[in-house]
Formats: sequence, C-alpha cells, structure tokens
Amino acid sequence: MRLLAAVVSLVCFLSAATAPDVQRRLLVIAIDGLDARYILDADRLHLKIPTLRRLAKNGASAGVIGVLPDDSWATGTTIVTGVAPSAHGVLGSSSPNQNSSVPTLWQAATAEHRKTALLFWPATVSAQADYNCPQYWEGQLSADLPFDLISSKCTPGMVQRISSAYPVFSKSQWNDSTALTGLRYLLEYEEPDLTLVHITDLGQEQHETGALSLYSREVLENQDEMIGQAISHLPAHTQIAVVSDHGFETEDYVVRPRVLIGSKTIQVRGGLIGARSTSDANALRKLVGARKSGIAKEVALEEVRRAIPDASGWTAAFSTLPNYVASESLTGKGVGPGSHKGVHAFWPNRPNFRSTFILSGDRVKSIRLPEISMLRIAPTLADILGVKLPLASAASLWPQIKK
Repeated sequence: MRLLAAVVSLVCFLSAATAPDVQRRLLVIAIDGLDARYILDADRLHLKIPTLRRLAKNGASAGVIGVLPDDSWATGTTIVTGVAPSAHGVLGSSSPNQNSSVPTLWQAATAEHRKTALLFWPATVSAQADYNCPQYWEGQLSADLPFDLISSKCTPGMVQRISSAYPVFSKSQWNDSTALTGLRYLLEYEEPDLTLVHITDLGQEQHETGALSLYSREVLENQDEMIGQAISHLPAHTQIAVVSDHGFETEDYVVRPRVLIGSKTIQVRGGLIGARSTSDANALRKLVGARKSGIAKEVALEEVRRAIPDASGWTAAFSTLPNYVASESLTGKGVGPGSHKGVHAFWPNRPNFRSTFILSGDRVKSIRLPEISMLRIAPTLADILGVKLPLASAASLWPQIKK
C-alpha cells in the first residue's frame, strides 16, 4: 500500500509539473488620484479600506514613478501600452475621440481571441472590445457626466443587460457607483478575460478639498466597499491589478520665481523652476533653503531632461518644497497663499509624489517592491494574459512577482 501511495503521489506531482498553465484572466481597476500614501500610510490615516489592504497584503505592491503629462488620459494610455505619452500620442483629455497610436492591451488580447471589457477607460470611444462604455463628453469635460451621454456610446445592448440584472445601474449621472455596478455585472455574468475599469471620484474630491483630505478618505472608503462587492463575483483564475494615474499634493503656497528674482524668462514645467540664463540660475541658487522662499533644492539637468523634453534650454532647475507650487505669474507676492486644493502635474521624481500599483491573485507572490516606473505596468499585465506588447519600453515585473 505504501508503494502504491508513493507511485500515485509521484504521478500527481509530475502531472502538475507538466500540465499547461491555466489561462488567466485579468481585472485592472484604475483609481484616479490614488496616491501611494493611501496604501502605505493607511494606518496613520485611519483608513477603513479592507479590500485594498487585503489585495496589497496578499499580493505585490509598489509606489510608481509616473510620466508627464500625468493627466489621467495620458497615464491611462501609458498603463495599457507601456510607452510614454509622447510615444502613444494621448497627451491629455482635450478631446474624447483620441486613440493610442501604438497597440494597447485590449487590442493584444483581442488578437488572441480573448474576451475584453472596458468601463469608462480613457481614449476608448472607438475601441474594439466585446463590451465597452467609454469615457465620453460633449463640449467641455466636467466632473458631472450625464449617464445617457455615456450609455449612447456603449456597446449595443450592454446597458440594457446590466440594468436588467442591476436596475441601479441606470441613473441621471455617471459616477463610480455606475462603473462598479457595471463591473459587478461583467464579472458575474460575462466573465471577460480582460476587464479595465476607471473610477474618478477620489481624484475629483482631492481637486476640491486637498490631497489626502478627510473628505477624500471617505470617498476612498466608499470606493473600497464597492470594489469589494464587485469582486465578490470574480471568475476563477483572475488576477487583480489596482493602478492610479499620479500622486497628489495640496497647494498651500504659490511660489512665483519671476517675482522673487525679477526675471521674466524663468519657466515652470512639471512643477520645476527652470532658469534660462546663468544669472537667473545663480539668483535662484541663493534662495535654495532660504526662509520662506519655497525653493527646496537644485535638480540635476540630466534627470530633468529625461522627464521634460522642452527643458533643453535650461541652465539650471529647481524643485519646490512639499505643498509649494511654482507659477510663472508676475503678479502677487514672491511666495503667497495657495488655493489649498489638490494639484498634480509635478515632475515624476518629486519626493512623495507616487501613484499606486497593486497586483493580487493566485499566481502572485506577497511582496513589497521598491519603486517602479509606470512603463513597467503594461508589459507585466501583458505577461499575465500571455499576450504581446512589442513596443513596450520597459521590462515586465512578472518574472520576479509570479509564484
């Protein structure tokens, strides 16, 4: 009997070792404005986000060094292509009818005959997917988008099927509850191989009340609860990625370097102050660390030019202190009170300005990674699905985080 049991065990082991890998599904949830500190400092912020905490604890997570521009449309397209905005061509939310000029994750999945679903994902109005409700507007983009306007661009029959299962889906305005109700339906009834969903209430709240504000924390807690409800219907073998577009700061003060040193040629790009002459550079160097100047340090030009191509004419670059936002304005005090609202669009290497990456699932190790480039997310997601993004410009994380 012992010999028989040993033989059976050996056969089972060899079968498991040589069996083809199970085809994996992937869910990507983009939370607009999810600064990495919401995850890293969840205890300090007293955040009740059990779903996100569990995903981060059980999977791989990292702070993310982003790209410029860091508008959600630019970054959302980088997350699904693996190239910088200057390469994929979606530089912001100037028009709803934009498309990436390089292959996207859902195009790669479709080419392999995988079922795809897109909910409110940027730059997808004309995307070919099995299910699609794109982010769309007419006139000027605003926080309040009519449900009927979005639903008019959805895959025919999709809104009716979701509303039949979940009547709360249809409403006057499209918001996070709408998107996550749609997600719940797709996971429960359609089981896509790739699902991308974009929710925006957290970013909108921070723009009004400041980075990591009490009101923003309440929004995130509500999002966490709805995400938990949606993924309770998660199909088997689905890996979950949680990503975000950028970090956030509160504009407590405005720094006006043109006023501080009396020069009209100073530029501000990506939150950095750029001097275009030796005299301006020397004048700004004298203000580094000076009381109430708001200027924190000089930044190496080589580092700046990698992130900000139009800084080529600068002779020196300077960063501001946290919550001090630089402006080219010539009116007002050199350093004055800010709006106290949440802002972004800083250069990617600014300290404590990180977005979020979490990946959790049955194939993912529990590991806290060092900071990663946003460019590494797309090839990682492609590896999970077993599809190719040949133009992705950075290496996949999958080899180091898969079980």
